Amino acid sequence: MVMQNLLAGVASEDTLEAARLLLADIRTALQRPNFQAAASTPVSGSRTTSGATAAFTPEPGRDMLVQLTGDWAGSVQLERSLDEGVTWCATTLNNSAWALYTRNVSEAPVTPSSTSERFRLNATLVSGTLNFLMKQ
Repeated sequence: MVMQNLLAGVASEDTLEAARLLLADIRTALQRPNFQAAASTPVSGSRTTSGATAAFTPEPGRDMLVQLTGDWAGSVQLERSLDEGVTWCATTLNNSAWALYTRNVSEAPVTPSSTSERFRLNATLVSGTLNFLMKQ
């Protein structure tokens, strides 16, 4: 249905998001023809108040996936630590905010490169319930 809508020129935000997710899945499958499950342990949960999630310890060299769902208002920033969780900074790209979310998403924002990297989500919630998942 996604492809039919795109070919028909019906490009709603939902259709474009579904197409982007489909292309990301295809890209991931093509990069890993001999797929092996990640050794990392997913971090998931729900929040109704502002604050940071538990840290996610990724496996280097594999895309990290972030999924945010629920009926919530506010913002969520992906933060990275390069020293095993001692110091945290917002993720940036060319000194601009990166992986700063204000709505539900499912994407692969980073590919960790070091065993000392950790990631967490720092939420500033105005209302609602935020469900989150970080995994590989």
